[in-house]
Amino acid sequence: MPETKIAALKKEEILSLIKLSAFVLMATVAPMFRFQEITGPIVNTILYLSVIFIGFPGALFVAFFPSAVSLATGHLPFSMIPMIPFIMIGNLVLMMSFNQFKKNYWTGVLIASFLKFIFLFISGQLIFTLIDKKLLILASGMMGWMQFFTALAGGLIAYMVLRFVNRNPWPKGQGSSRTA
Repeated sequence: MPETKIAALKKEEILSLIKLSAFVLMATVAPMFRFQEITGPIVNTILYLSVIFIGFPGALFVAFFPSAVSLATGHLPFSMIPMIPFIMIGNLVLMMSFNQFKKNYWTGVLIASFLKFIFLFISGQLIFTLIDKKLLILASGMMGWMQFFTALAGGLIAYMVLRFVNRNPWPKGQGSSRTA
């Protein structure tokens, strides 16, 4: 009779899966608020916090949900559909750059916000110039400075959450002890 092996998850692995599931759920629900001025800061808060609480590799999974849900639920204007892959990449840019510059929380937030904004602004300009120049005004509004401000707001909200839970966002040996 063949021997049956049972794989068991360690407590840390279970906690990591629970955290990942919570952030995916939040990223899935966030687009339901419909207005970019509300949804943007919420999504960016989730992205920053997922990098802090899950770690960068695990947090990457979270970056794809807000855009996919916005598309699936019809909360994203139809004309913005070509931007979805770029929005997802913009989320990855935010998370990667924040993770890279995380030794100083505010420097990380500023750089991440700016890089996401630049990436989405240039992408929007290029895509809508190629597809339909009339949509450039819409793209400039949604993929312009609003992206920078919602990313900054997300960093501020994430900071307040970290202060509320009295959490230093970086494990020992990483980043500054006065980060959050």
